[in-house]
Amino acid sequence: SAWVKGRWRIVTASGVICLVGLSQLAGNMAYLWKGRHADYPELCRRLDALIPPGSTVYGGMAFWMNLRHHTYVPYMRMSWEKAVEQFHPNILILDDWVMVKGSWPGEWDALRHELHAFADEHGTFLGGVDNPFYGDLKVYKVSYDSVSRTPSNSAL
Repeated sequence: SAWVKGRWRIVTASGVICLVGLSQLAGNMAYLWKGRHADYPELCRRLDALIPPGSTVYGGMAFWMNLRHHTYVPYMRMSWEKAVEQFHPNILILDDWVMVKGSWPGEWDALRHELHAFADEHGTFLGGVDNPFYGDLKVYKVSYDSVSRTPSNSAL
């Protein structure tokens, strides 16, 4: 009968809504559990302590908010080549969880390898900041030739 079909639809729709709500709740709880040790202000304070005043930083977007007193260029918004051309970053923040894991496997691998190679050749390791949520961050100061704005071969 029509009444039974209508009731069945209501029960099915209610069940689907409950399942969606429970999956959202479980996802939020999992994310909160993962982020329980994030401590964003402390992480950014530790990063900032490694970065000289007046620096131009190239790193993950997550750190921009607390490091915005520096010129900050997020790698998610600008390629390394364009960042070098337009902003001449002298600080690299590498290996945040987005750079290492991405939205899918390998999403940022090419950039990460390129930046590590650049930092190894043209940079000085300033220090690391380990965090179970944001990753094992590495901060490098890099140098450029002052005339051509190409990487410098001179030691820092």
